[in-house]
Amino acid sequence: MPIELEFTHGGLGVIYRCEGKLNPDHFSNANSRLLELPERIPKLKYAIVDASSMEPFYFPPSEMERIVQEDRQIASLAVPGLIVALVATQYAVLGLTRMWEAFVAGIDWNTRSFLSLTEAQTWVRLKVKERFDVDLS
Repeated sequence: MPIELEFTHGGLGVIYRCEGKLNPDHFSNANSRLLELPERIPKLKYAIVDASSMEPFYFPPSEMERIVQEDRQIASLAVPGLIVALVATQYAVLGLTRMWEAFVAGIDWNTRSFLSLTEAQTWVRLKVKERFDVDLS
């Protein structure tokens, strides 16, 4: 599967592991798989979208909006202030992550894009500790 979901820290986090040339349907499918587990979503404190192995691909704004609609469904089940880190090692993919961040600005999520997974993980640990008083060490 192009996007694998990996639950971490006893279900406090989920990592979207993205690989290859992905299109909006791949992200939609991953969101649908998460939404099929509604009992796990309220426990989540963070999500990391690891797109470091993703090939650049154009997402039309209309398709991005469709993904964000699914994100709103996830947000309706998640804790307010969910921490979401996006990792992109290529600038074209980083542009997609920043576009997504602009689209989800109205959702009560704390989002940020990074050029390395290590930076993203460090930020997530800090923010989860600040926001939820949970130590992920």
